[in-house]
Amino acid sequence: MKTGAVAKRFNVDPNTITAWTDRFAEFFTPEAKAQDNTQRDYQDEDIVVLNTIRTARVTNTPWDDIRAMLNSGQRDGKLPPEFTNMDGTQVAAVYLDMREMVVRLNYAQAEIKRLSEADAAKQELLTVQQKRIEELLKEVGKVESLREADATKQKHIEELLREISNLQREMGKLEGKLEHYQQDEQRREAKEKPSDAE
Repeated sequence: MKTGAVAKRFNVDPNTITAWTDRFAEFFTPEAKAQDNTQRDYQDEDIVVLNTIRTARVTNTPWDDIRAMLNSGQRDGKLPPEFTNMDGTQVAAVYLDMREMVVRLNYAQAEIKRLSEADAAKQELLTVQQKRIEELLKEVGKVESLREADATKQKHIEELLREISNLQREMGKLEGKLEHYQQDEQRREAKEKPSDAE
């Protein structure tokens, strides 16, 4: 859609549309920026970005705050009624894209909650294992004093030491898994942050 048509539907001057596009160029498609000295051609996603800027300016939102909103992925998809004259497939595409983004966001939030709960469970298991090791070490200390007096006590000590060794190995594995999970979580969060290109 050309600049004049967009301006007419938003009921603003075409120069305003051009100024907004230039000020927030990183949020617009190459077609909207007319990078090859061609006439500007606003795509569906550009219309939604312009609408977000327009509604923010109606409430005198500062430019820096608008940029922060756009960077965070916030978009106002409630277009003025004048846009109902757009091709039905264009309107549907805009709203389908937005609905898909909401679904993805809800899924990401549910996944973060699930992983946080899993992390808490792993931490609790590590704490239980640590307490068990401390208890076993205390028991070993008691048994050490009786080691020479009774051969059966010696066997018990060896069993306890084996159990401690097994628990320490298991604890090492759990710590490795926890570290791997935390790295995965950091990568996942980094991927979910919207990039400047979006």
